[in-house]
Amino acid sequence: MGSRAEAGNLDRVKSAWQALERDGHATGMEALFEHCHPDCEFRPAASGGKVLHGVEEARAFFRSQRDAGGDIKVSPYGFRERGDCVEVRGWIRLIRRQAGMADSQGLWVYRFRDGQVVEAGYSPATAEAA
Repeated sequence: MGSRAEAGNLDRVKSAWQALERDGHATGMEALFEHCHPDCEFRPAASGGKVLHGVEEARAFFRSQRDAGGDIKVSPYGFRERGDCVEVRGWIRLIRRQAGMADSQGLWVYRFRDGQVVEAGYSPATAEAA
């Protein structure tokens, strides 16, 4: 991909993260979904390692989390392009009605193909990744 396409990918991710911070998780995820291939694979922090297949499954997963009283807050530290991927290092707070909350630092990687996210994954930050 040329730098023009890569810059577009970076802008797409930054825009979604701005919505996540400004308008909350539900609205921010909808902003991200607009840039995702319908069959995108998601590996969200709150899924306990489960892979979600497609935008509709991810949308239903996050809705069920909210319906159960959960919420997610995030804030980026920085963005970086690496080939067809955009990486975001940041902070996440998982809030669960029955289980309290947990904060951690993490890395989100969004892999693009033809201007659409085809994989979106989270992993906890490690000393090597920091």
